[in-house]
Amino acid sequence: MQRPGRLGDDKTRFETDVRADPRIADIVKLAGGFGAGLEPLAAGATYTECLDYCMAFERVETQAHAALLEMMPPFDDVEITRESIVAADGHETTLYLHQPKSIGRPLPGVIHLHGGGMAITTADDPGPTFWRNLLAAQGLRVIGVEYRNA
Repeated sequence: MQRPGRLGDDKTRFETDVRADPRIADIVKLAGGFGAGLEPLAAGATYTECLDYCMAFERVETQAHAALLEMMPPFDDVEITRESIVAADGHETTLYLHQPKSIGRPLPGVIHLHGGGMAITTADDPGPTFWRNLLAAQGLRVIGVEYRNA
């Protein structure tokens, strides 16, 4: 039995992984792959190598932000504000608040938490911003919680 993904084959990339949605894999291929120009880490990479890779990956991925923001439709009916909260340990976290501009009644809400590795990127990146705007445009209040990256 072969293990899945890179656990079974160190050369597997998202865009070649049979488990990936082919529609998404095709788009990733067009963009040159996730972390275009970066070689994937070896399975036995050290902690320092992993940290270095994360920083390099984030630098590569943020180069696409301007183009992604330009492609984002206008959300003229969405109000976006930011607030900060302080945890018991003193850590300050930014909240991104998205809601319809015309509010005449109580609204249902969604708390948007990142489901990833909490190591790179930010809740202010184009992808999470788009989804919060899209939900707010449908009549929801959305609270996006900034990532507390490791």
